[in-house]
Amino acid sequence: MKEFRLGKEKELEEISLLYEKCKQDLLKKNIFQWGQWYNNYPNKEFIKIALNNNELFVLTLSDRIIGSVILNQDQSIEWNDIIWTSDSDKSLVIHAMIIDPKMQGRGFGSKLLEYCEKHAIVQGFKYTRLDAFKKNITSNQLYNNKNYKNLGSVIFDKKPENNKEYYCYEKSL
Repeated sequence: MKEFRLGKEKELEEISLLYEKCKQDLLKKNIFQWGQWYNNYPNKEFIKIALNNNELFVLTLSDRIIGSVILNQDQSIEWNDIIWTSDSDKSLVIHAMIIDPKMQGRGFGSKLLEYCEKHAIVQGFKYTRLDAFKKNITSNQLYNNKNYKNLGSVIFDKKPENNKEYYCYEKSL
């Protein structure tokens, strides 16, 4: 049975290992969006802070964590160049969404995104926002298929050459 819930502090190790598995999987696919900069983002300390702030959610299947996401209103300064549909106070931001590589391709990413949207509605938000690495074709297809509107791209200057561009998405709920 699938469950979407807040992550627990006692699950820090398990969640951190899942993020590490996903980072390694991205590298094997030549998708260089995480891990090579920003102190190995998303790292254990980042995950711990999100857990402590009640911002990290997990997707479980038969009590096994198969996905994770961070939900808050934090937006990168680079996003300031985007003309958003809504005011930022009406938007929940989706960060660091992952699915266990062994479970990918089975619709769990779509399900996790749907749970994020339902959570946003319950919390009173009118929109969800996120960014996605331009070269991560799979994630961009997911957001397009789920009716997210691509509002343009931003450049993260601190990231390596040829790996700086991210698309910014927004969805009205």
